[in-house]
Amino acid sequence: MRRGIIPVLILAVLMVTPLLAMGCGSASDAAGETSGKPMVIDFWRPGCQPCEEMEPVLEQLEKEYGDQVDFIAYNTMEERGKSEQYAIEFVPTFIFLNAEGEIVDRMVGLVDINTMRDSIKRILPDT
Repeated sequence: MRRGIIPVLILAVLMVTPLLAMGCGSASDAAGETSGKPMVIDFWRPGCQPCEEMEPVLEQLEKEYGDQVDFIAYNTMEERGKSEQYAIEFVPTFIFLNAEGEIVDRMVGLVDINTMRDSIKRILPDT
């Protein structure tokens, strides 16, 4: 009975940690970027197959929204401080921040382009 508790506790920590990071900080605090524009932050690492598969998706989105949204990529092996600030545990992880620097969405893993578009639309200022 006791052996079953440890995996449940570990799973609970893994599920709660990213949620705690979602509402913490702002773009200027956490990302160190203050462009005044919404941002999509891509956390990746070399040799990550899903990260490589997401590259064309991100390139397409940058073509579509690059004039309205800043796209930033951080290598988690080199930017450990930023990874810790956002509680990045898995790559790829995408953080969507509005123009005020508030985290609006967070996605992990392979994500289809339309789901990414929906999150980008939520961070765009109302027109």
